[in-house]
This record gives sequence, structure tokens and C-alpha cells, in this order.
Amino acid sequence: MHIIYTHLLKSLKDIEDKEKQIEEHQKKIDEQKKLINEKQQKIDEQDKIIDEKQQKLDEKDKIIDEKQQKIDEQEKQFDHKKIEVEEKQKLVEEKQKLVDEKQNLIDEIQKEIKNKQDEIDDKKKTIEKKKK
Repeated sequence: MHIIYTHLLKSLKDIEDKEKQIEEHQKKIDEQKKLINEKQQKIDEQDKIIDEKQQKLDEKDKIIDEKQQKIDEQEKQFDHKKIEVEEKQKLVEEKQKLVDEKQNLIDEIQKEIKNKQDEIDDKKKTIEKKKK
């Protein structure tokens, strides 16, 4: 009976030791869970900060896009004005050519008039000489 009692005591002691180990292990698990929860909380806070920064970046991107759109519109207007100016410049050049041609014609006509006047003067002189 003593052997059974000793064996039972030893088994009871083993069970108590196992329970103690299980409790310690459970404590470690609980500590790990607590650490994991704290780390998850920090990660969540970081995620929140990242989200806020991303939102600010998105807002800045939107502003940049709006400014780029305005710049594009201004460039388009500038290109249109540039084309208008080039067309007007061509018209001015064509008009200047016409003015130059007209001036050349006027010069030719004046030359002819002078020549005719010279001829008339010569004829007058000749007539006057003949009269004398």
C-alpha cells in the first residue's frame, strides 16, 4: 500500500509540476499576446499617420494637377496667340510686299511722267527754236 501511496504522491507531484508549467506557459503566452497587442496598436497608429500623410499627399497632388492644368491651358492659349501673331506677321509681310510693288509702280510712273515731261520740254524748245 505504501508503494501505491508513494506512486500516487509522485503522480500528484508530477501533475502539480505539469500544472505549474502550464500556468507559466500560459503566463508567457498572455505576455506575448499583450506584446503582440501593443505592437499591433503601434502599427495601427503608424497606419493612421501614414493614411493622414497620404491624404495630404493626395491633396497636394490634386493642387499640382490643377496648376498643371492651368499651365496647359495657358500654353494652349499662348500657342494659339503665337499662331495668330505668325498669321498677322505673314499678312503684314504680304501687305509690305504689295506696298513695295505699289511704290515701284509709282516710281515707274513718275519716271515715265518725267520722261514725258522731258520730251514735252524738248519739243517746246525745238518749237521755240524753230520759231526764232
